[in-house]
Amino acid sequence: AVVSTQSTGAEVEQQRLIPTLRSFLKLYTSIPISKLAKFLDMNENEVRCCLMAFKHKKEIAKGDSVDQTTLDIDFYVDKDMIHISDTKIARHYGDYYVQQVLKLKESNKLILGSALTRPAAPPSA
Repeated sequence: AVVSTQSTGAEVEQQRLIPTLRSFLKLYTSIPISKLAKFLDMNENEVRCCLMAFKHKKEIAKGDSVDQTTLDIDFYVDKDMIHISDTKIARHYGDYYVQQVLKLKESNKLILGSALTRPAAPPSA
């Protein structure tokens, strides 16, 4: 029972730190685990556990329409370095590209439509 209580307490602590962790990750494109650990006043192994909890919450949130707060950022750990990417930026580029394609299609319809309805020019004599 004591081990279970300690395990649950550790899980709660990790979940509590996720918003703080997310805030730090949004500030960097890469950061050493040791530096993040200093910011969070934790040891490196605890930070690794929190990162795993964050990844887990992110995976769960993909299927959950309610909690989408963790989906705007992604990261991976390579040795002792955390590499971060902001997925909102990529999504904005994709949205912009799709909007431009739709505008082009609409313009093509207007151009082709006006070319078909325009009367033919009289032959020049």
